[in-house]
Amino acid sequence: MIFGGTVLGIAHDPGGARVVAPILLALHQLGHPVGLVVSGPSTGICKNEFPGLCLREIEDSAPLQTGIDLLKEEGARLLVSASGLYNEIEHTMRLAAKSSGLPIVGVLDWYFNMRQRFQRADRSSGCMVDSRPDWVLALDEPTKKELIQAGFQQDQIHVAGYINLEHSLQKVISFEKDLAGIRGELGIPASKKIAVFFSEPYINAADGKEWDGVGGYFDSSGQPIHGYTAAESLQAVLAAMESLEWFRHAHLVVKAHPMEYVPALMEVMSRLPEDLKKKITIIEQYDPAKLMAIGSIFFGMASVALLEASLTGKPVFSVQIGLNKSPEDDPCISNRLGLSISIRSHECLINEMAFMNLAKIPPRGNSSLSCMGSSMAAAQFLEGKFLQEV
Repeated sequence: MIFGGTVLGIAHDPGGARVVAPILLALHQLGHPVGLVVSGPSTGICKNEFPGLCLREIEDSAPLQTGIDLLKEEGARLLVSASGLYNEIEHTMRLAAKSSGLPIVGVLDWYFNMRQRFQRADRSSGCMVDSRPDWVLALDEPTKKELIQAGFQQDQIHVAGYINLEHSLQKVISFEKDLAGIRGELGIPASKKIAVFFSEPYINAADGKEWDGVGGYFDSSGQPIHGYTAAESLQAVLAAMESLEWFRHAHLVVKAHPMEYVPALMEVMSRLPEDLKKKITIIEQYDPAKLMAIGSIFFGMASVALLEASLTGKPVFSVQIGLNKSPEDDPCISNRLGLSISIRSHECLINEMAFMNLAKIPPRGNSSLSCMGSSMAAAQFLEGKFLQEV
């Protein structure tokens, strides 16, 4: 037995790691033995950001019997599963828990595709197989409504709050104590204001091709489903920065998504004048919370990172030029919540940025979104629901 975990977690995608791990740590504080099974991007995230957890690594393609054997070996009493779209192992572990008669709790870290999060195509037959959890921890009332529309019952859903945002905000506050050190890591002098662009995986890191299919960014005809690409949004931000005096003296850090093919971003850089290239840094493996601590202004498209950045109280721009959806269908949740500025044209981007004087932006402001305490509250819910001694 590796860690004798009564409560076993499983996570593959980045967002899933950042909701499951904080719950397990809170359960550990309550006195329950826990362990986390990791695969893919979550492996590095958990090693770097949650060093207090005992981890067990597993291949994304591991067969069902491996999952069943693992649950038995660890003496699992409850499976807490992330709800990612981009993996097989979370689905496999949920099926293994069902086969073993264990209760399963799914934890959401994002919106949309509720049905697809808990099903996969069978590898041999191609038929869709469900792996629905017994309970789901939802972010808020809108995600609860989406779950009900996907076929879950109201008594299967508990609104747990923004667990991943709590973790991010705690880290940002901690990193604000060492702004000079973070700048040193990135090689950016103290005299430069920093803008941050959070990218998304329009081009898949796995094969360097346009990402289509479930959870992808392109449709079957090769058109971007939102009407824009990461490269186009980045180019729009760069053009706007160069047109405004305040921003010409800023340094732009481009944070690639963990599942993104970075050479596609480098291609944007290659077409820039040499003097502009010196003002831009593209990074891959780096803690987004550090960028939220040192950044003065943030750009992106629909990434959850924009929602996290909004907690700092600094300006956040969702650059979706070409998007033809209504505000209610906007894929950027921080826009829906009124926590970021929606940009749908080049003119709007320049006009909105013109109001932002970087010299007057405070180190950290206040956000109307409350998230502190959500990890422990979720752990206490699980304790009362599943972990009481009979």
